[in-house]
Amino acid sequence: MFARLLILEARRACARRECKAAVTIMLLFALIGFAQTCWMFFGEEAGSVPGAAYGWAWNNLRMQAHALMIYIALLLFPVASLVAAGNLAQEVREGTAAAIASRTSTPTYIWANATVAFVGGFLITLAMAALLQVLALVTFPIEGSFAGSMNTPVYLETPADGLFAGLSSVRPYLANTAYALYASAWAGIVALLSFAVSLLARTNRWIAWGVPVGFGVLSSAAHGLLSSSGAIGFNTFIPSYLFPNPSTNLSVTFAVIAPTVVFGLSLLIIAAAIRMRRDVLL
Repeated sequence: MFARLLILEARRACARRECKAAVTIMLLFALIGFAQTCWMFFGEEAGSVPGAAYGWAWNNLRMQAHALMIYIALLLFPVASLVAAGNLAQEVREGTAAAIASRTSTPTYIWANATVAFVGGFLITLAMAALLQVLALVTFPIEGSFAGSMNTPVYLETPADGLFAGLSSVRPYLANTAYALYASAWAGIVALLSFAVSLLARTNRWIAWGVPVGFGVLSSAAHGLLSSSGAIGFNTFIPSYLFPNPSTNLSVTFAVIAPTVVFGLSLLIIAAAIRMRRDVLL
């Protein structure tokens, strides 16, 4: 029963204009970011272009893909949440939520929607990263001599620190996959948090959609305050961890604990709303 409900809610989410808007925004920024990576090497000789692993537009700092910088820093979480996090709120407004839940149970219905929200945010981010890698493979050679800022050859570039640093130098495509999966997991988690808040906001899905926007703002503000005060010696701006970043100020511990805490908080909000027997479908 849960699987069938999951498929039903996924289909309903895909049919909504919010999901279509999210896909459109994602594709727009993906194509602009890819075009910027191509422009960076326009007119260069074949021996001067990077390999497809390095030329991946998600590697936005080195490839100067400014559109991807903006997307990851400001839009990744809101777009991921737009896919399906507002499903329940919209179905409550339409009057279909109670009808669907009556054929299963309210907890089953809520958890099915929560799963769709997480998977929707995860998949749209993974699809974007995968599309950019495919475009890079079509455009750039599998291997290339360029691998650094200002046309620095690969053997002169200082290895990046932070997440997946060792993996990037020996298995660059595997490292790209790891970055894509990590960013997608974060997108799914924030979409789940947005859905959890929608249980409290109920019919106002825009309040829930504002959660990922506020989440990014708070992350940026916290990073600014903590770094300026010297209270914490590592980067707490979450988008900085979602792409290949040569910064030496990243913390692997923070990269693991932060999503775990947000994921746990989201599940706690959902479970509490169900346990308190609050009528979230009215």
